[in-house]
Amino acid sequence: MTRYFSCGLAALVLALAPVASRAQATSGAISGRVADNSGGLVPGATVTLERPGAAARSAQTDGNGAFRFEGIPAGAYTLRISLSGFAEDVRPVEVSAGQERKVEVTLRPAGLKEDVTVTATRTPQEIAAIPGSVTVIPRRVLIEQTLPKSGLGDTLGKMVPGMAGPQQSDSQAGQTLRGRVLSVLIDGVPQSTTRNVQRDLETIDPSAIERIEVLRGPTAIYGDGATGGVINIITRIPGAGKAQFTTDLDLGSSLTHPDGSVSGRVWQSASGKKDLFDYSLSGSFEHVGGFFDAEGDRVPPDPNNQGGLADSDNLAGFAKLGLDFSGQRFQLMVNHARRRQHTDFTTDPAVNTQAGHQKARTLAGLDIEEPQGADNTIVNLEYRRPHVLSSEVHAQAYYRDYASTFFPRDFRAVAARGNLVYQSFVESTKKGGRLEIATSFEGARRPVIVWGLDATLENTAQPVWVLDPAAYDQSRGLVFRITGRRSWTPPMDQRNLAGFAHLEWKPLDRVVLRGGVRHERIKVDVDDFTVLQGFAIPGGRLDYRATPANAGIVVSASQSLNAFFNFSQGFSIADIGLVLRAAPNGFTVNRLRPEAQVVNNYEVGMRLSRRAVSATISGFYNTSKFGVTFAPDFTMVRSPERIYGVETTLDASPDDRLRLGLTGTWLEGKFDPNRTGNYTAYLPDDRIPAPKVSFYVDHQTTPRWRNRVQAFYSAERDRFGAQGQPDLIGRIGFGLARIEPYFLVDVFSYLN
Repeated sequence: MTRYFSCGLAALVLALAPVASRAQATSGAISGRVADNSGGLVPGATVTLERPGAAARSAQTDGNGAFRFEGIPAGAYTLRISLSGFAEDVRPVEVSAGQERKVEVTLRPAGLKEDVTVTATRTPQEIAAIPGSVTVIPRRVLIEQTLPKSGLGDTLGKMVPGMAGPQQSDSQAGQTLRGRVLSVLIDGVPQSTTRNVQRDLETIDPSAIERIEVLRGPTAIYGDGATGGVINIITRIPGAGKAQFTTDLDLGSSLTHPDGSVSGRVWQSASGKKDLFDYSLSGSFEHVGGFFDAEGDRVPPDPNNQGGLADSDNLAGFAKLGLDFSGQRFQLMVNHARRRQHTDFTTDPAVNTQAGHQKARTLAGLDIEEPQGADNTIVNLEYRRPHVLSSEVHAQAYYRDYASTFFPRDFRAVAARGNLVYQSFVESTKKGGRLEIATSFEGARRPVIVWGLDATLENTAQPVWVLDPAAYDQSRGLVFRITGRRSWTPPMDQRNLAGFAHLEWKPLDRVVLRGGVRHERIKVDVDDFTVLQGFAIPGGRLDYRATPANAGIVVSASQSLNAFFNFSQGFSIADIGLVLRAAPNGFTVNRLRPEAQVVNNYEVGMRLSRRAVSATISGFYNTSKFGVTFAPDFTMVRSPERIYGVETTLDASPDDRLRLGLTGTWLEGKFDPNRTGNYTAYLPDDRIPAPKVSFYVDHQTTPRWRNRVQAFYSAERDRFGAQGQPDLIGRIGFGLARIEPYFLVDVFSYLN
């Protein structure tokens, strides 16, 4: 039995996971556990038992890092333990009949040439060969970091350099990567919607995730939406041996308010392999209790009017089925995540008029017919064949069904919102496919070209439920009764078609060159619609074309030290729905022809990875001719922008029991409102986050007791003065206030 005790910001979490049962050996047996050099147990590692003249046997470590082989004839064997991000451990093992050999394995961090990522190039590549900044977060870290009821956005905000800090929300509104929008993928399936609701990271339960790869900086690899970078969520890998079952139970609460903050989660998984068939199955249910601030006051469940994590019930199911035969692989993944915020509390509307002057406070007695929440279903079918005319073929077809509901708002004083009390929701379906072919050419240096096609068809709309204003007023903002339904953002059909080609070549042993190009065409068809103010807007079609490119070089001074330079481009189209829903009388869709935003990024960096120390540092500078910001009335503002910054990471292991590290981010951004060549105005706070630093100390205090302290500091950002900076239409805009510094500390204690 493994116990996890986690106390951070008045949170205590207890998790229980059973150790796999042990059958009696008929001959000899080998069992053991795999841990990292900080003592944390490592699930999902591949353990292979080899003997000359005999077929190899493989297994994967379970949730407790345990593995076991039974019925092994006596003799000498070789045991190999491997996992992405770690150096392979190879050791001899002697097996005696009637006895069980126990092995304790400690995996060391991988050198630069051993850590592998797929996101940066769409095919597996060593990080050492990538001319760019990459962050890989393995499953063991995700499980640990999400124990205190944090969303993925909060976890990544603390751990990923260049990404804005935690929001304590299920929305990524204002959570940029290097000051620009990011693209979120699940096994390569895009999670974006044409009417961008920015909830892409809360569409999967952490229990279904194997690792997360973050490519920091624009890229032409994946197309629309990756001007800040790509977050690729890679789901659990199927089992490699006999069936294994794991049950986890988490319990938690605030230390100061246990009555209103109790949270709980149960998760069940099964994985294994039988002949040509392998599988990974899991399901979970989670209840998240209320959140309380450092002064003991309840934090409103919807802290920034974009959705909240508190007081929610979350149901998730995941299945991955694989079939291998004749050197080919078919794989089907199905993921469903459902979130509903069932809460008795809401924000006191009397405080909303004083936003920025005093903290929000809650009112009890909320009565709402359609609670906030989201549903996300993904079906993804993949095919791989490694040997087709010197090429490896990977094809996938996917379908995504997504719906998200927001909290009601009172806009009776806003004519552009129809002078209504209403509640909006987004409905979106997306289907598409990807084909990528990695072709290797003959020769000493064997250049490799990755080429293929991407295609997507998406339908998205954002209607509203019209609510009873009398019930709202009589209840002081607590009762919401639906009286009708109207269109807000009209139905939109978006079609993307792109072709791409990217080349890797090693002209010298210590030099890697990469470069490529992507051409993408986007068509958006908008139906005729009626805005909330009541007048009709004719529909139309918008066409976009973009051809971003990238080129980079990596030079290795040694196996543990390299430097890189990278020029990369990314592009995105504006949030069209955000403009259309506020269209003035007489407006036509055909008048709206905003150019695609193309970002040019220049980056230089260094990476060091040795047994005791790994470190990275990178500096970047990116520009866009048609940057995108929105005025308070949702008027789209296009002006030149430039963003620049520095990111750094450091991890060190002074000995086998102690591990410590830090990350740091500083970036700044300005734009040219008058197009004079003078970048005189700072970009707002929802684009450019305050500087941040994170730090951790991890210690294996005893063989079975591990402790970790981690801290996160977000500094001040004050670029707009006491009154805020007037925006381009002369008003005080959103994101132009002073950002106060804050400091967070988490303490974890584990008994294994």
